[in-house]
Amino acid sequence: YTGAQGRLDETMFTNHCLRRFHWSTSHCKKNKRCLNVIDRLFSVGASEPQLAVKILFGSQTGTSQYFATQLADTIASSSNISSVVVSGLHEASPEKLLGFDQSNQEHKSEDALIFLLSCFGPGQPTDNAKPFFEWLNSNNETVKTLINNRKYAVFGLGNSRAHAQYYNIVGKSADKRLEELGGKRLHSLGLGDDAECIEDDFDE
Repeated sequence: YTGAQGRLDETMFTNHCLRRFHWSTSHCKKNKRCLNVIDRLFSVGASEPQLAVKILFGSQTGTSQYFATQLADTIASSSNISSVVVSGLHEASPEKLLGFDQSNQEHKSEDALIFLLSCFGPGQPTDNAKPFFEWLNSNNETVKTLINNRKYAVFGLGNSRAHAQYYNIVGKSADKRLEELGGKRLHSLGLGDDAECIEDDFDE
């Protein structure tokens, strides 16, 4: 939950998290949120470098932000992870959000980007994600430089009943664009449906 200046409204976000937790424990079949995702994404060999993970969310009502914080808490306990950073797509320029050590080009292959992207209205990015999407789909020379050979995963959040024809189009388009730019998919595109149990979708 962010205001006009992009600042987190901690009270509103906390209340949202409590509502999601109550709803999920009442309606969802699983309580292993994130664990399967972690096993699949970060099961690297001992000889491989640790991953620095950046979790980037586009959120309108707080759901993807909630998932981002839950995912970060779980990832942080993995021995294969060197660091975890959670950021809203509004918190910095795309170049800073996706930045890496310019003195070491190989660093890009040793980190991972995880995008949690909600749809807002009829297939639109959330307000805090619109500038990032404009940049991602532009011909800016830095776009491919920052995405090429970068490990990534995308989880889209949508509602199949509210806007069926635009269901999760934001996550789908981002996943496709990241691949076009030379990104290396860590995990197949995940699609969460808030018309059902989105927590179960995230766990799977």
